[in-house]
Amino acid sequence: MFISRNFQLPPLIENSDGKIRKVGFEIEFTGIELTTAAQAVAEIFGGKVIAESRFLYRVVETAYGEFSVELDAAILKDQRYKEYLIKIGCDLDRMDIADNIENALFKMAATLVPHEIVLPPIPVTEIAIVETLKEKLRQLKAKGTKVSIVYAFSLQINIEVPSLKVDVILNYLRSFVLLYSWIFKISEIDLSRRIAPFINDFKTNYIRLILPHSYNPTISRLIDDYLKYNPTRNRPLDMLPLFCFIDCDRVFKYPVEKELIKARPAFHYRLPNSLIDDPDWSVTDEWNLWVQVEKLANDPAKIEKMAHDFIDTVDFPLGIKTYKWIEKVPPWLEIQSQ
Repeated sequence: MFISRNFQLPPLIENSDGKIRKVGFEIEFTGIELTTAAQAVAEIFGGKVIAESRFLYRVVETAYGEFSVELDAAILKDQRYKEYLIKIGCDLDRMDIADNIENALFKMAATLVPHEIVLPPIPVTEIAIVETLKEKLRQLKAKGTKVSIVYAFSLQINIEVPSLKVDVILNYLRSFVLLYSWIFKISEIDLSRRIAPFINDFKTNYIRLILPHSYNPTISRLIDDYLKYNPTRNRPLDMLPLFCFIDCDRVFKYPVEKELIKARPAFHYRLPNSLIDDPDWSVTDEWNLWVQVEKLANDPAKIEKMAHDFIDTVDFPLGIKTYKWIEKVPPWLEIQSQ
């Protein structure tokens, strides 16, 4: 399918306050030291590198705010492992013991746990610079998810919502559900990520609930319905940070991963691979697929028509990734084959 290789802008560049919307990225990888990655960030974005620990570096005083470069395991980067070591009698006041333990933990974790760069929110009009960072990491020999079957690495994108109005949020959800199977195919989601639990599909019964035009919930009902069917972060479009920003008490009534949810007025798009060592893979392509969601979300009349077509597609009851529907999406989006 032909989609521009240049960063596309969404239809709505500004939020409801008239400010440029912002986008955050989380890039997972392995193969290079955290210090090397942190220096790469500073080289591109400016600022200075601060070592918090062997597992966490920060790049501060950049034009966009603070970046973190970390081993993506909270117990390590927060140094909570020290509590357990003290309980079993380890004398962490002795530097030789502390250093040996930390080195051992780092070596073990580095084989399974991704390195991650967490970018601060960047204005949507300036996010092309993220491609520069991706290319720099590739040149430094960073590796992506295809290196190992256990590396279910991802590129996660946190897109500021244009509005907190319930109809706007619902249309984005509907749009994503309608385009999900097509995006999944176009993105060629890696096997390691298909079998991992991090991007489990939205279930058919939830899709049937939200797609009909007659579904017109309040924000409270929208949150409750979502949590009834999706009490987890592990969806390709994770709505929990946004819903927690709106009403965290309501979200936390459900059996969700409370300690992992970061409330923010953003869609948490978790689907894309991180193929950072592949010269043909780009952040631009992944972002531009999301822009298709944005475009459809801002065309309610098309959403209604597509929803009827989607539900009527013969093989929909068999699951969300239906081959017949995937073939129908490009004409709906007016995207031509190359």
